[in-house]
Amino acid sequence: MAFDASALWGLVPLAVLTCALALVGYHAPRRRGRGWVRIYAHGQGGAYIALATALLVVSLEGPAATAAWVAPLLVGLPLIERRVATIAHRDASTAGSETFR
Repeated sequence: MAFDASALWGLVPLAVLTCALALVGYHAPRRRGRGWVRIYAHGQGGAYIALATALLVVSLEGPAATAAWVAPLLVGLPLIERRVATIAHRDASTAGSETFR
């Protein structure tokens, strides 16, 4: 499948999504708006998920290729959310420890 160009047309939207997510994740820390950590994590993590999806889809055939469209999302999304929760918990616990002079 990886050498059949006509079969790979479905990866074009995935490539556009990958670039868009990477750009969103890249710009999120620079804007530092509300919820920027979540936007950053989902942008960068989503780009990796989309990249892994594309790699698996072109590498596998049959039912495994169908599962490859969903499996990276099912694995990656909980990992991203777990990391965001860890960062939010860490930031919340250190916010009260500041001293004012």
